[in-house]
Amino acid sequence: MLAVLRRRNFALLFAESLISSAGDWVLYAAVPYYVYARTGSALAAGLTFVLEIVPSVLLGTIGGVLADRWERKGTIVTGEILMGLALLPVLGVPAGATLPVLYAGVLTVAILGQVTGPASSAALPHVVGTEQLVPANSAFSAANNLARIAGPLLGGALMAGMGIHAVVLADTLTFWLGAGCVAAVSVPLQEGREDRPDEIGSIWRQTWREWREGMALVVRRRWIAVIFVVVGIAVFGDGMFTVLFAPFVRHTLHGSALIFGWATAARGIGGLAGTLIVPLIGRRLSARVLVGWSAVLDGVAVGVMGLLASVPSLLVFMLFIGTPVVGFYVSIPSLLQAGVEDEVRGRVFGAYGAIAQLMVLLGMLVAGAGIARTGILPWMYVSGVFYVLAGTMALIFLRRTAGDAATT
Repeated sequence: MLAVLRRRNFALLFAESLISSAGDWVLYAAVPYYVYARTGSALAAGLTFVLEIVPSVLLGTIGGVLADRWERKGTIVTGEILMGLALLPVLGVPAGATLPVLYAGVLTVAILGQVTGPASSAALPHVVGTEQLVPANSAFSAANNLARIAGPLLGGALMAGMGIHAVVLADTLTFWLGAGCVAAVSVPLQEGREDRPDEIGSIWRQTWREWREGMALVVRRRWIAVIFVVVGIAVFGDGMFTVLFAPFVRHTLHGSALIFGWATAARGIGGLAGTLIVPLIGRRLSARVLVGWSAVLDGVAVGVMGLLASVPSLLVFMLFIGTPVVGFYVSIPSLLQAGVEDEVRGRVFGAYGAIAQLMVLLGMLVAGAGIARTGILPWMYVSGVFYVLAGTMALIFLRRTAGDAATT
């Protein structure tokens, strides 16, 4: 990982990821609190999460088509600039009248992210090469974990000291700093593209055709379909765990907000450790094995954590979980980046994001409804079972590497 960070162009992409992710966490940590404080409504606060997830479910595959059609570097830079501009109107209205404008800004940022996200994922092999994808994706995972720790702290401090306008301004600046980092990258982020038709009708027909080609590719290539099924099952369990975690700490363990914070930080610290450990393991294990065993270990840890139901075991297992989570979510994009041709890579990543977010949302809804009927612990075990099932499927059915499958 340190070797790829010494490459100038990758270091710029890493800086963009760290800065932009930190800005996202600044906003997403402060906005729900601000909305709840203004309205006293958990539903109104929860709407911010819905606005972040729904665009991925509905528009992720379309965003992937556009990421393949448009020049990627310009797409990412333009998208980052527009994301910052989308939040600026919040600064022009009084604090008491910000909610509609804030909701609109959050939604617009989420929509634009459906293009910039697949474009960034598809561009990575052009910066580091396929042989360094696991270390490179591990570095991005480290950036996300660092942002997950620093962003909420900064967002909370800004919110407490200067209010929502300071939070929005900070996030806007991170988008623009990120755009500057990508603009400084000196290598092409995609292969050459043929000229596209300029007529509006032709553009829509071409876009529709390319969307169908991308979806057909996902279904036709068995290894990609298996990856999507594995990811769908795993993130369904992850969505369940996300909903269950706070009630588990509060009601099952009778833990305080401080314990909840320690447990959350423990997972972040474990994730940072995982970004160093996973590239070393990845040299010795195939991506299929790394994906499979990471999910199995994650599921077993969740189940044992629920079985022991104590604060010490919570902290230990949350620290442990960080590494297999990194192993899973680093290996999956590395497989797709290595095995999917450049001209369709954006579409595959767009579909990947859409499926993942849809299954997370469904997992959250199922667990949220299930808690009221059977309590917390049974659903903790069920969420662990989904992780184990996903890992077992990867070990059994994902037998060929992405590079081998890409040739068929």
